[in-house]
Amino acid sequence: MIRPGADHFRLLTINVDYPDFPPIAEQARIARELVARNPSVLAYAATFSMNGWDEVNWQPRVIQELEAAFAGGAVAVKVWKNIGMSFRDASGRLVMIDDPKFDPVFESFASGTRS
Repeated sequence: MIRPGADHFRLLTINVDYPDFPPIAEQARIARELVARNPSVLAYAATFSMNGWDEVNWQPRVIQELEAAFAGGAVAVKVWKNIGMSFRDASGRLVMIDDPKFDPVFESFASGTRS
């Protein structure tokens, strides 16, 4: 167990949508285990996958996954840099963070109220 020092230093482990890292679900599982063992000094940021972006169920799936992440202890959401830099939709268009398709996702956790 990590013990908080006099400096009150805290850590944030950040999940990412990056192919060289473990799958997001595995990152989240590890983060929850670490937070459970060290709740006074450790928190975690969830993330979401861009896989399935062009599918009709992408938004509700991501919203559900993020709601579960917050229920499981996540304190933030990391938007990985594939958005705006490398991820493209089915037509080849670079997906930017201000794409309206993100609005329901961000609105689902922006207010601080979660179902």
